[in-house]
Amino acid sequence: MAPTPQPPHLGAVGIGVSSMEQSLAFYTTVLGLAVTSTVDVAPWYEKVLSWPNDSSGGPSIVLMYYKSGKSPRNQTGKLVFYVDDVKATMQKLRTEGKRYGVKVVMDSFTGEGMGTGAAGFEAIGMVKDPDGFVLEFLPRGALRSKI
Repeated sequence: MAPTPQPPHLGAVGIGVSSMEQSLAFYTTVLGLAVTSTVDVAPWYEKVLSWPNDSSGGPSIVLMYYKSGKSPRNQTGKLVFYVDDVKATMQKLRTEGKRYGVKVVMDSFTGEGMGTGAAGFEAIGMVKDPDGFVLEFLPRGALRSKI
């Protein structure tokens, strides 16, 4: 009997960065990701990042630096991270992320940027990384409980 086909899953999310050095430092130092591979092709080079000791097979983040100097700014989208402690994560991003130009967009613990509802999450945080990409932080399993 043939094995049952598995559905596709997201393997990586790639984002263009304006400074590989600054973005790499932010994602490894503040968020704790580790470089798992490096790719160098004609138009750009990439650093593939994953969580250390993660055997879940979850997606990686690919930082892409365009050798031509092409600006990655004003791209849409966001990266959503599930964390054990949203409040602690946001505190770390406020203190350590500041030196990388990280800006807080929303924080349910301070009320910053909350507006009305915040999608019904009691714990939510959002920041913009050094290139302006939105990073969202939710409690583990938050979206599964909303479905």
